[in-house]
Amino acid sequence: MKIANPRVTLADEARAGVDEAVRSGFLDWLHQFSLTGDDGELYSVGGAILSMSLEKLDVVTLTVARGEGQSRQLPESVYKVTEYPGMLYERMWRQPAGSLSIERCGDCVRVSCGPQYRVECFADHSWHFLLDSLDGAYRADLWHRPSGCPLWYGRETPSYLTQHSITYGYNWSGVVTGEIVLNGRSIRQWHAYPHILPRELYTDEPKEVACVWGEFRSGFLRVGKNEAEVVCL
Repeated sequence: MKIANPRVTLADEARAGVDEAVRSGFLDWLHQFSLTGDDGELYSVGGAILSMSLEKLDVVTLTVARGEGQSRQLPESVYKVTEYPGMLYERMWRQPAGSLSIERCGDCVRVSCGPQYRVECFADHSWHFLLDSLDGAYRADLWHRPSGCPLWYGRETPSYLTQHSITYGYNWSGVVTGEIVLNGRSIRQWHAYPHILPRELYTDEPKEVACVWGEFRSGFLRVGKNEAEVVCL
């Protein structure tokens, strides 16, 4: 979407809804990173905060996978079958409604949900993730630093992806650095693949809202003097 001013502010980072009344909205803050560690292995680390107003639950998930997987061509077909590596760690915590916290703290916005998941969004547009399974199995201290310009879905006005999916927010490419700890073994990340993480507000009907972090996988950015446009492939 083309917008007049694509600059992201801390007010955008702290935005948790729209002005319309919410019947059964939800917030979903998602990250998914591909990291090559100092052990030469490829890791896929992910996690999310899912806050559901109707169910009165705030849910946290953390996942870690290792390896590249493989794909094979089906005979006499244009399709391939892909086998993904299995999870090294996968855990979900169900917490009571109200566990999700969005705080303005000086030059950053801090989003957290219990002791397992916290992300700090700074005025320089960097994001600091602090993740901890609390059982010694998985811990991460990761920084996402953006490059280029944000790719907006909608700011003052939303994009209508479908009749029942109304979207506010943006994607932004960047590089991830930091450390993960698996069962007490530290893995320093020495190479990160560029990612695009969206800060999105969704509704499943005109009066419902959700907020999603995720990964934009295919496309490019066309930038003008005062506007930016996403072109999807």
